[in-house]
Amino acid sequence: HAGAEGYQRVINHFKDADFMLGMTATPERTDGINIFKLFGHNIAYEIRLQKALDENMLCPFHYYGVAEYLGSNDDPNGIAHRLDVSKGLDEKDSKQLKYEIEQLATEKRVRYIIDKLQEYGQFNIPVTGLVFCSRQEEAHKLSQLFNQQWNQQAERPYRTAAVTSTDDDGRPVSQTQRDEYVRKLTEGELDYLFTVDMFNEGVDIPAVNQIVMLRSTESSIIFTQQLGRGLRKFPHKESVVVIDFIGNYNNNYLIPVALYGNTGDRDRARKNLQRKSIGLSSISFDPIAKERILKSLDTADWSDMKKLSEQYRQVRYELGRIPMLTDIYNYDPSLPYTIASKRSNYLDFVRSREKSLGKGKHHEATFEDQLEPVTDVEDAILKMAAELLLPGLRPHEL
Repeated sequence: HAGAEGYQRVINHFKDADFMLGMTATPERTDGINIFKLFGHNIAYEIRLQKALDENMLCPFHYYGVAEYLGSNDDPNGIAHRLDVSKGLDEKDSKQLKYEIEQLATEKRVRYIIDKLQEYGQFNIPVTGLVFCSRQEEAHKLSQLFNQQWNQQAERPYRTAAVTSTDDDGRPVSQTQRDEYVRKLTEGELDYLFTVDMFNEGVDIPAVNQIVMLRSTESSIIFTQQLGRGLRKFPHKESVVVIDFIGNYNNNYLIPVALYGNTGDRDRARKNLQRKSIGLSSISFDPIAKERILKSLDTADWSDMKKLSEQYRQVRYELGRIPMLTDIYNYDPSLPYTIASKRSNYLDFVRSREKSLGKGKHHEATFEDQLEPVTDVEDAILKMAAELLLPGLRPHEL
């Protein structure tokens, strides 16, 4: 993408061009790069996922949230949860990591996954699927186990491959090798490609008609990126099936946020779970998966500073200036009070965020010097407004 060092050299070479057009499907990024700045914060046109679906520019999806396989009863959270937690392990602790992989990639779990794929998949339509896993080791092991199972619909064994940055022996996988796997999937020589993050962005496989999520939702941005891999239109492709295996993850509350749009409001996210459709797309959860999401909604910290900072940064990068509170409201009506109440008032929050945004090689110089000091009286007025006015009912709550 344009923020990468290689592309920066290209952009700098044409810096005197009369006109430069940039297009992206990922304006919100997890790497902290401000792509809006590269084009002078001039947004010629913007269309979001929901609007694109409404305008029939993308393929409708049918999302199924199903309970993840728990395995043995010794861990109520299940083996998938243990692997997710083990991401923080020191890589030197290879024995523990190997144990977690062995527990996760078992024939019983594979049979459970296949049963769900057969239950929710499209009948009599050959599958062209992407499977997103937590780790490279898991992707390779699951692919091997899948290839030992019988594909009832095709009346033959499954044909899958794992596409990650390294192969089974730890050797780097070349772009040519990746392209060959994509070709085989597109032309029906493979049923599924197992991967981790390689296909989140920068790849175009219009033939994909099934997305399988076997990992926790780390962010709504990544969720949308992975969902988007299946939304391209393709001849004879009427819809894409998304099967999300939901474990006991603390961040399950991000699933309704990603599916229904930004919200810093727990109650609205809970209400959204009752909605069965978005335009021509459908959404459903099995009882256990829904219970896990509701549990996560109850325990989620909606005022978590990291999440609020990411949302503030996104608005600031898009505008190219410090956002006013009305700008935050236009981004998400539920955010102003949450943000302002995190500090003594909104200005205090802005000062703390601008100070942090001035750090790091990918961020432009801080705007902190534009914030003039306020008197004690002015500060008290701002604090009163945050405490008394912002909690008032918003239009959608009346």
